[in-house]
Amino acid sequence: MRQRVWMRFAGLLVAAVCIVAIAGCGTSAYVKKAPEDSYGLWMAALKSDPGPVSYVGSQGEYSYFRAGKYGYFKRFKAQTAKIHLPRTFPLGKGEEYIVTQDMVLEY
Repeated sequence: MRQRVWMRFAGLLVAAVCIVAIAGCGTSAYVKKAPEDSYGLWMAALKSDPGPVSYVGSQGEYSYFRAGKYGYFKRFKAQTAKIHLPRTFPLGKGEEYIVTQDMVLEY
């Protein structure tokens, strides 16, 4: 009986840790640590792999993007002056929108 209770507790603990880790991947702090990778951003927008690419905001001379779905996100940043976004807003302060390959032409 004790072993069954322990196994349930361990299972719930693992599930809770996974949920917290997945939720953290979508935060502005996580996205802000993205490496500059304009080619990777362009390819992600072109192929929608691992999922749709979203613009999440800009800070300084860089714009930040998140690609993915279902809790798995890949992050990118690119120089704002070298891409063609319809609108920009401070990181984490506006409503995200989907980015196409035409907006982030390879440079």
